[in-house]
Amino acid sequence: MVTTNTSFLATDVSWVTPTEISAAGATTWDFIRIYRSSAENSGYQLVQTYDITTAATCTFSADPTNTVNRVAHGFLDGDLVGFSTTGTLPATITASELYYVVNKTDDTFQIALVPGGTELSFSSAGTGTNSVFAGLTKSQFASQIVGTWVTTWSDATASLVLKDSYYYLVRYYNSDSDTESKFYLTFKALTPREQRLINMLKGWITPWMSSCITDDDLRAGLVLGINAINIYPPITTFTMNNCPAEIEPLWITGSAIFTLMYRYLGVAFTDLSYTDNGLTLTVDRGGKVKQATDTALAYYNQLLSMAKLEYAYGGTGVGTISMPLSLGGKMSANLLNIMDMFQATGR
Repeated sequence: MVTTNTSFLATDVSWVTPTEISAAGATTWDFIRIYRSSAENSGYQLVQTYDITTAATCTFSADPTNTVNRVAHGFLDGDLVGFSTTGTLPATITASELYYVVNKTDDTFQIALVPGGTELSFSSAGTGTNSVFAGLTKSQFASQIVGTWVTTWSDATASLVLKDSYYYLVRYYNSDSDTESKFYLTFKALTPREQRLINMLKGWITPWMSSCITDDDLRAGLVLGINAINIYPPITTFTMNNCPAEIEPLWITGSAIFTLMYRYLGVAFTDLSYTDNGLTLTVDRGGKVKQATDTALAYYNQLLSMAKLEYAYGGTGVGTISMPLSLGGKMSANLLNIMDMFQATGR
């Protein structure tokens, strides 16, 4: 069994810190919370992943020591840890949060909100039996408090094949007032295959045009290209992840056509007419774009017709439907296939 990279790589998420959050005098937000949903318009849940199975008992030493004590704890500076208790944790520790290990020794360590940050101060040692456990992922990031805005996160629980199955939003959180900002939009990083296809697509269009188009625009062109393949009879359900490699050249061809059509659509509606001393110059941009588009799409549809024969079900005609004849019968599927092949080859 062959395992591809997309079966285990995580989905990377990014966002831009909004001006109203980062502006001088804005509310001080000390955490960024990431929410995930399996449906775009459904409920979003705060993403937090802890490994409670690694829990081991520990104690806390109050200020000025401010240490977590556990013999041979095994943690390294920069590791993520969380805490649970049968009683109460020190006031500065929240059971639903993860912290970074700093200033570790063999049997003690301190914790901070950011890697290498200032250690938290403990006003008490807590009560009950306290436990420390290894954190797998951090969904809340210290940010404005240290002047560093976090704008990326990797969802280790969502592989690349599930990238289009999840949606992410971020909120900024103030722990003092226990308030959150409104939701802000996030972006998902390109998968290795998407990046490769985008590079191929750039090679199909002019260097000047590719320099004017972002990778996100090109990915949108790839989505249009795969949708065009899917809706051409017989209907298929290819995605960015599972589209067969042999379809990629056709996919890139269609994506290039749709990307260029998108960029030139505005030009098509701005015809030029100039008159001077009785001489008139008219540039029919719309007509030229339409002519080029019709030619490109006709060629593309021929390629689609041939390619989709491979995915016909039991000899069903491709690109056509069963047509009633004068005697009330229907044209056979095999004959339809032959007609499709003649049509595709221009015979």
